Amino acid sequence: MQKKFLLLVIFSLFIFQTKCVLSFSIKSDKLNEIIKENAPIVYLHSNDHYRPGNVDDYLKATDLYKGSKNLGTASEHDLKKIDKHHRLKINNTHIIRGNIEKSKTYVRVKHEHKSLYIQYFFFYPYNGAGVLKLHTSVKSSSKIDLHPFGEHQGDWEHITIRLNDKDFDIEHIYLSQHSSGKSLSKDDMTFEHGHPVIYSSRHGHAIYHDHGSHLSSTFHKHFKKCINVYFTKKCKSVFTVRGGLRNDCDENGIKYDSSEHCSLIAVENISGIKLSSPNWYYFKGRWGPDNEVSCDEFASRILHFIPKETCILKWCVNPRKEVIKVIKNAIPDKAYGNGPTGPIEKGWDVKKLK
Repeated sequence: MQKKFLLLVIFSLFIFQTKCVLSFSIKSDKLNEIIKENAPIVYLHSNDHYRPGNVDDYLKATDLYKGSKNLGTASEHDLKKIDKHHRLKINNTHIIRGNIEKSKTYVRVKHEHKSLYIQYFFFYPYNGAGVLKLHTSVKSSSKIDLHPFGEHQGDWEHITIRLNDKDFDIEHIYLSQHSSGKSLSKDDMTFEHGHPVIYSSRHGHAIYHDHGSHLSSTFHKHFKKCINVYFTKKCKSVFTVRGGLRNDCDENGIKYDSSEHCSLIAVENISGIKLSSPNWYYFKGRWGPDNEVSCDEFASRILHFIPKETCILKWCVNPRKEVIKVIKNAIPDKAYGNGPTGPIEKGWDVKKLK
């Protein structure tokens, strides 16, 4: 009897909680209006050959792999049933440049804690090579091509907008920037005709709220040498290196009004909306293959910025090997050609927007 009573209580709590979660209701037309009104204006870098595209065309131009086994054209599979051990790989290179006219901005919406969260996902068939900014005690460069580092297929970037669920005013915006991001208030943003303005960085497509050259994966290291001078240990900083990956955003870039390309793909914790998510939304594999490359691929391009030996009087260091290691450690995994995961594997950024 006690067991049955306990099960009844648990079931009642579950029903109560479910009703509370789905207590927010909105009509489909109103939700689509809110999505369109808050969709960002994106300025794409004018010197970036890799533009937004759409998933359907991408899947037709990719094969599905499990390990080294080619399972055929990705669009012929039910990606909803595919596990995380699968990967996509482009089989038709015409797709890599994207297509703005046919592109889509994929949207998902969630209600939680009296807030409405809208995520706008931008899909790029290809992510270009990275660029390194390097400064040393001897020589500096503002632009070192890291090709093929940074190149990968199937690039997903997004922003998350938090609105209150009463008058649907914007409260905060989260901008994804590679493996991290930045949370901003409404006052921090610029708007065009009510739409937040953002900038997509050249090749990497990280999202920023202003133009210019933004550094990510930064590093700053002093190389010290210690010697004994008259029975006293003395240390000096002999060589310094600092820098990071450049994320260049163009104030005169190509204007991309995402409100004209919105496609709603998922809704959570909202009643009154009937929506069938595309099966690719549930794909938990990688949207591009692994392309492991050696550190030697870019090392030769920066070695002439780093002396074999540098000294201050008797204090000498050999920084080359260590500098290469510092830079390699700073470069994120995706820079080594790993295809990223899709929207289903991304978080909602709820904690980042508080």
